[in-house]
Amino acid sequence: KASSSAPASASSSAAPSASISTPTAASVTGDASLVNKATMAKFQQLNCADKNWQAKIYGNHSSQWDNPASQIVACDPQGVKYVLATSPVIGQEITSASAALNTSSQWVINFNLNGKGSTAFANLTSQMFSKYYASGAPTSVLDQFAIVLDGKVVSAPDIQDAITGGSSQISGPTTSPFSQAAATKLANVLKYGALPLTFH
Repeated sequence: KASSSAPASASSSAAPSASISTPTAASVTGDASLVNKATMAKFQQLNCADKNWQAKIYGNHSSQWDNPASQIVACDPQGVKYVLATSPVIGQEITSASAALNTSSQWVINFNLNGKGSTAFANLTSQMFSKYYASGAPTSVLDQFAIVLDGKVVSAPDIQDAITGGSSQISGPTTSPFSQAAATKLANVLKYGALPLTFH
């Protein structure tokens, strides 16, 4: 994944978690050697300040941004742009998602995956954690995974630990935790797995 965002975070504590951080300004980070030539050209063309960015990059071809077997470019609501790897986990593999208060009285999103999704997510987070997390902090934006709906990044937490049990928790940053409304909104996105939702 190449991204112009700052890393966020995730762990496999009692309930494995992922935290969201507000992107800081703007240098492109990641590993360009992992991005194919056609996708890099789209990334360089992508302007997230343009509200019609998706149509300008992909036209009306939703199959191009909803294909979990392809690299894609995408923006998040804050205007951060991403190159996203292929997606090993898709929305249909989420069995439940809900907003709840954690033991610190902060709003979080708990979600569970079926067997196939659990195995794929365990493999993904194990690789990300071993390569891009050290000494209690992410070492690269490549520690992030993106939750993508209709080709748009909804959330991009980073991984604080390998998440191997099929259950996880997404939390906001400690400096700016999720509101109940924000946690509920993200839980609802995860809940409707029949929609074109992918984890990249």
